[in-house]
Amino acid sequence: MNENSIAVFRRGYRMQWEAAQESHVVLYPEGMAKLNETAAAIL
Repeated sequence: MNENSIAVFRRGYRMQWEAAQESHVVLYPEGMAKLNETAAAIL
């Protein structure tokens, strides 16, 4: 990876800000993964 790389998620997955969690999350059909600040910055 380099600074020009772009993360691509599989169909059905998406990253978004979740106000209730006060963090970025990755949503997927089976649930949700809460990201820490570093993970959100990388993605």
